[in-house]
Amino acid sequence: MKLLLARVLALGLLGLPLLVPAVVSAQTPPGPGGPARQPIEAGTPQEMANAQLVIKYFNMVFTAHQTARAFALYTSADFVEHHTFIGATHPATKQEAIDTLNGEFKRDPSHVLSAVHVVAQGDLVSVHSAAAGGDIDIFRVKDGKIVEHWDG
Repeated sequence: MKLLLARVLALGLLGLPLLVPAVVSAQTPPGPGGPARQPIEAGTPQEMANAQLVIKYFNMVFTAHQTARAFALYTSADFVEHHTFIGATHPATKQEAIDTLNGEFKRDPSHVLSAVHVVAQGDLVSVHSAAAGGDIDIFRVKDGKIVEHWDG
């Protein structure tokens, strides 16, 4: 995870090129908010599939605000949320994450995030999003589902 985070920081925060051998590159699939513009950087077809899964989830949650549907489609039953401001327990449960996000979107319907850079390495996918000051989310994917999330 340190190598992935270092690459994301170099790419997104320092404006340096991402150096990944045998990079598979593609545009993300169109999200509910319109055509996608963020590149995906991945070294293998499986990493590309993981990245595309995370982007579908990310767009459904943070652009369309279809939180419960996104969690049902793209996260595992035992999903773990590591964000310190979500839920009463740490790590938080899947339901606590859904409830917290829905509450945020109800308070501020204009709360929309756009992915700027997406980097996949092994079972980890990092999304650098356009938020106030920028934000980095890291997801772990297993068996085609998101199983963990960290927010930076």
